[in-house]
Amino acid sequence: MGVVGGLTGRAVDGGFSLLVGRMGAGARWVIGEVVGVMDALSRPRVTAGWFTGYLGRMGQIAGGWLALLFLAAVIDGAVRGRGDTLARAVLLLPAATAGTTIAVFVLELLIAGTDQAAAWLLAGAGADLTRFAKTVGTALAALDAELAAAAALVVGFALIVAGFVVWVELVLRDAAVYVAVLFLPLAFAGIVWPATAHWLGRLLRLIVAVILSKLVIVAIVGLGATMLADGAAADGLGPVIVGVGTLLLAGFAPVVVYRIVQVWDVEHTGAFHGALGGAVGRLAAPAVAGAVIASRFLTTAGASTGAAAASPASGTSGTPTSGSSATGSALPTKPPAGRGGGPT
Repeated sequence: MGVVGGLTGRAVDGGFSLLVGRMGAGARWVIGEVVGVMDALSRPRVTAGWFTGYLGRMGQIAGGWLALLFLAAVIDGAVRGRGDTLARAVLLLPAATAGTTIAVFVLELLIAGTDQAAAWLLAGAGADLTRFAKTVGTALAALDAELAAAAALVVGFALIVAGFVVWVELVLRDAAVYVAVLFLPLAFAGIVWPATAHWLGRLLRLIVAVILSKLVIVAIVGLGATMLADGAAADGLGPVIVGVGTLLLAGFAPVVVYRIVQVWDVEHTGAFHGALGGAVGRLAAPAVAGAVIASRFLTTAGASTGAAAASPASGTSGTPTSGSSATGSALPTKPPAGRGGGPT
């Protein structure tokens, strides 16, 4: 039994060592792919000719959609008696038609600035990023004791999953930017009707979060690589924990950036929307007042015309009746005295 137990123990230890070694190689490969993708991906160009031509086709579709939403805003304002809804739709009509062109230009500048900042960070941490994958993979493979190996399997799996998520986010970033910008014309068309005005804000928050996510991911991964290069966590599970924490934080970067942009939007655009509503209300007030006065004038004029038309008809039909009544009341019921009207 002792021999069998010893052979079993050595087999288990050998299996753990093999798995940990494979896990270390997998972690090294995943981190290397993440670093390579951060450096190799080209930035999305939303002003490229091939994309603007396709965006123009979407703009033509948005033109018909804008007409329907403008009609809906007019009907909504008429039914609810809200003149400011119609005034708002008229005021925002130029922004709905030309907003996409301006937004694409601004987003192109934001993309260029974000990618330049990310490239600057990568250039500063280039050597550290190159050693990052090797350091984490080697530290993970070195944990070959039974207890440490069991922990290394769990941590290594989390490291590989987190690295794969970051890699997918970086690869899909360009496609996500193109797809989101493609639907900007439809979102801008929705601003003319209050029921669909929130489309534009949500889409712009998504686009900004996707664009800025690359900078945040590069900054987090670069910080972890610099930390390991400085020897802040050089023993045991230290490099592995740093690698897992770095990739997990980088994986949640797009969600965190979206929440930050959303909070900023709620806090800073509420005042803008209030000012816009007040301006629209002030501009619409004369029109609403004029409409109310005109409505009252037409109602009063209609009532006066109806009364004038009914008055002659009433006099014509009432004259004979009153006349006959007067005549009947004037006729004597008895003959006058002394005129021979008595009995003979």
